This record gives sequence, C-alpha cells and structure tokens, in this order.
Amino acid sequence: MSRNVAPDVMLLLMSLIFATQLTALATTGLAVFAVVTAVLALLAWRKQSTEVAIAQAELTEQRKVSELQVQELTDSLTERHEAVARRQWASTVVAWRTISGGGTVHNTGTRPVRDLTVR
Repeated sequence: MSRNVAPDVMLLLMSLIFATQLTALATTGLAVFAVVTAVLALLAWRKQSTEVAIAQAELTEQRKVSELQVQELTDSLTERHEAVARRQWASTVVAWRTISGGGTVHNTGTRPVRDLTVR
C-alpha cells in the first residue's frame, strides 16, 4: 500500500479484505459439508433401498405362506363339516340285534343307507 492512503482507510481496506477472506473460507467450509452431507444421504438412501427390497421379498414370501395357510384351513373346515354331516346322518340310523342273532335296522333320516354290514 502507498503512504498517501490515510490510516483509517488502510484499516478499512484490511478489514474488508479479512471479511472477504473469512466469507470465502466459510463458504468453502459450507460447500464441503454440503458435499459430505450429500454423499452420506446417498449412502443412506442405498442402504434403505436394499432394506426395502428385502422387506418386499419377505412380504411376498409371507403372502405365499398365508395363502397356503388359508387353503389348509379351508380344507380342514370342509373336512370337519363333512365329518359332522356324516355323524349327523349316522345318528339317524338305529340298529339292534335280537337275542336269537337276528337284527333290525331303522333309518329315521332322509338319506338312504347303503352297504350296511352287521357284525
């Protein structure tokens, strides 16, 4: 700087240069932190995407298992209903033996009795 410049102006110029340099340094720091944040966000997004894909695969597998369970329960209920119907139908047929060894069968139901064996 030249000697013709007043000390107050010199102090002001030095203060302005310092402020400019400090602002540039702070901006650079913020830019670096922004890049680091973006990289970390990208890594987190990739990890989350992987976890979501795994969760979707597990959900698909669970749906398949649930569908099989529903089918098994439906089959089981159908078998139970058929067994109850057979028992109800069987309760309408009454059979007894006489002392002489003969026997009588009486059907109080509406369905016919077929293939009856008396032992």
